[in-house]
Amino acid sequence: MHDLGLKESQTIIKVLSGVLSMSRDLLVFIVTIYIILLILVLTATLIANQAVTSKIDWLKARDFLESQYVPEARLLRAATVSYPDNITIWIASDNLLASRSLKVFGSPLADDVLEKLNDYDGGWNGKHDILLLRGIGQPRNTTSHYLGNISGYMIMWDKADGEILDDWEGYADWIVYAALNSTLQGDVDRALELYKALMQLWDGYGFYDHPAKQKGVYDVYKLALAVYLHRVLDSCSYGNLDGELYDKWIDIIAGAQRSDGGFITNYMIVDGKIIFTGDANTETTSMVVLALLSDYPDTLGRLCKLNRLLVEQWILDSMMLT
Repeated sequence: MHDLGLKESQTIIKVLSGVLSMSRDLLVFIVTIYIILLILVLTATLIANQAVTSKIDWLKARDFLESQYVPEARLLRAATVSYPDNITIWIASDNLLASRSLKVFGSPLADDVLEKLNDYDGGWNGKHDILLLRGIGQPRNTTSHYLGNISGYMIMWDKADGEILDDWEGYADWIVYAALNSTLQGDVDRALELYKALMQLWDGYGFYDHPAKQKGVYDVYKLALAVYLHRVLDSCSYGNLDGELYDKWIDIIAGAQRSDGGFITNYMIVDGKIIFTGDANTETTSMVVLALLSDYPDTLGRLCKLNRLLVEQWILDSMMLT
């Protein structure tokens, strides 16, 4: 598991600072309950991760990400054979997420990529940031920015800085990002509403959203995002979540892993069978690692649980005063 960075730690500090302003007795009560819940969550997470690990070859996933590293750029390229992604380096989302995924594996390349991202203001793009516990704004169209060329590789940066996306609830990924952002802001009821909206796009095989209708294929990374959100809400002990559906997402994701460890981007259904199509790439592989193996989802879930405890205790105290 990875160590949380400065910005992620600041989020936790803000929550804890609110706790410290309370009375000593209340603080002791809340911390005691929180520790008990934390132990239960960590135990459940360990069991779940062991089950997931048995289905996916994480060592090969690490090898794949490290094989994408371009020493001259100190960043990872997007894909292996699919043109032009095999000669393109995306600051975000690829390297923004891959740097943390490499950190999860304890790869020595992680710090090098993170340091290089400092040349690009950290690589944040206003969309995928929420997967790393950094808040985002309202959904917007993504625009691609060309930054130059290094040793024959195009350097690109996707940013959610376009026009406001009015129909964003037709995109499975944006639903997840919005739900995670709501959870980070303490509005878990809204996050659960969005989770239910996400389930409306599930057709039994994949998330049949606008891109799936247009392209005729499902996106593997959206399954990983669903797993991420599921883990957050589950860690928060909020909502009646479908465990069987969660397992099905894991099974499809595991089937998308290629022999070199990377995860294939898309799949289609032919005669009721899943057929994977496309190249394996850095983005999809990184999202799988963060969603299934990292502790980001559980950290956000624990923050959610702590917020709920604080609110519930505040309500009880208010009732006693009246």
